[in-house]
Amino acid sequence: MPQKMLLSEAFSIPADRPFRRIWRRDDPRTDVLIGLKPAQRIPEHSHPGSEVTLLMLQGKLQVTLSGEIIELSVGELLRASGDDRLALDNVGEIDAYVLVILQKHH
Repeated sequence: MPQKMLLSEAFSIPADRPFRRIWRRDDPRTDVLIGLKPAQRIPEHSHPGSEVTLLMLQGKLQVTLSGEIIELSVGELLRASGDDRLALDNVGEIDAYVLVILQKHH
C-alpha cells in the first residue's frame, strides 16, 4: 500500500551534521538527497567533471557558488559546473531539503 509522508518524517537530520543519502546512482548520473537543519552548513567543495543541478524541495538555502551568493527557495533549481566551488547554508527557520543531481561529462 502506498505511504505518504513528509520529508522530515522519512529522513531525519542529525543535530550535529547535515543528512546525505544517495537517492539514485546510475552512471553517469548520481542523485543525492541532502537535508540541513537551520544554521547547518556544507563547506565549500567541488564536483570536477560534472554538471550540478540543485532542486530545492523544502526550506531555503544560501548557495555560495565560486564567491557568488544565490538564495534558493522551494521549487527553484540551480545549474552549475561541477568545477565551480560550492557551499550550502540553511538560512531558513525550518529544515531544508535539496535534491542534488550530479551528471558526469563524457
